[in-house]
Amino acid sequence: MGTPASVVSDPPGRTAPAARGRKRASANIFQGVGLRELRSLFRSGGAERPEERARLVWRYAGQRRMARALRRLRRRRPAQPVGGMAVLRRFGRLR
Repeated sequence: MGTPASVVSDPPGRTAPAARGRKRASANIFQGVGLRELRSLFRSGGAERPEERARLVWRYAGQRRMARALRRLRRRRPAQPVGGMAVLRRFGRLR
């Protein structure tokens, strides 16, 4: 006699869902950063002579050194001034 068909084959009508593809992770998140982006990052980070510094980093630093410079820049970002627009908005609501 043999084995029944239900034991030998997969159940009909039920297919495995397709696996979702994930975006590949990048080892260097600053890969592909252009000179214009570097300038704006150095300018907003409060670096001394941001134009010159961005040009030097772009021209002479490799990917690893560029990433290190940008991480340091993030740490050195100047503190936001106390008050500012948020305080004005808050006090404007009290009227």
